[in-house]
Amino acid sequence: MAMQINPEFKSMFREYDIRGRVSENELSDENVYQIVKAYARYIKERGINRAVVGYDNRKCSVGFANAAIKALTEMGVEVIFIGLCITPTVYYAQYLYECEGAVMITASHNPDGWSGFKLGKGYSKTLEPDDIKIVYDYTVNPNSENAEVKGTVTTATDTWSNYIDAIVSRIKMGPKKLKVVLDAGNGSAGLFAYEVFQRLGCTTFQLNCDPDMDYPHYFPNPSDISTRKAIRSLVLHPYIQADAGLMFDGDGDRLGVVDERGRDIWADTILAVLSKQLLERKPNSTIVYDVKCSKTLQDIKKTKKRC
Repeated sequence: MAMQINPEFKSMFREYDIRGRVSENELSDENVYQIVKAYARYIKERGINRAVVGYDNRKCSVGFANAAIKALTEMGVEVIFIGLCITPTVYYAQYLYECEGAVMITASHNPDGWSGFKLGKGYSKTLEPDDIKIVYDYTVNPNSENAEVKGTVTTATDTWSNYIDAIVSRIKMGPKKLKVVLDAGNGSAGLFAYEVFQRLGCTTFQLNCDPDMDYPHYFPNPSDISTRKAIRSLVLHPYIQADAGLMFDGDGDRLGVVDERGRDIWADTILAVLSKQLLERKPNSTIVYDVKCSKTLQDIKKTKKRC
């Protein structure tokens, strides 16, 4: 039986993810259940029978995670549940636990009162526009048949430590012991960032690194320049004089950077630095960037002649 839909519900199905307001018309426990059940049908048709499930620290996330797990298991999908996390951890867990499916419950940097999904269809792959259209069609025209054998749920408690071990093992620090200020905006990234930089040998200062679903200071979105005043002050404090300040969004996949002089370092400049390092190791590699970037990356392309 087809669902009764409204324009707000349909608008949640974007090109590469699903995002909407937490409400009866958009994302409620029942709607989350129906959407994830449609996603389960989609991946099973493609031979994917295992999925990682994680969530960010919004007030709705635990309830939505329970609804998602119910939908997946009823469709016969084996669930590896990693709990509160950041989005990169879900992608890492796909490899760790050999799961091509993934459900990350998050609206990324969208404000409080929003939620959504990032959905996997293979290792390091998320749904593309045509895939999202299929999931939408399956959602509004559901096939109510459940699997004959219900899927199982395994709670993976070692994901965080494995993820942090993997990050630390891949980074080689120079001889200088850096001072770093971290601002997680009370989002999920506070669970990971401090330990990573401590283990890398940095002198690390925390700002809003305790996850708090009320977000008492500001919602974690490093693109919002108005939230950088506190971290800039801490970086420049005479008793700290940090080498950098790093800000993270709610699900830990967006970064804001302030340098040792309190200046904002934009994302395209960071990508230019990373691109130069990559091209030194792998000449003639392709660097992909979007239209919002400045000419910085284009200038790097001209000087290196290898992008």
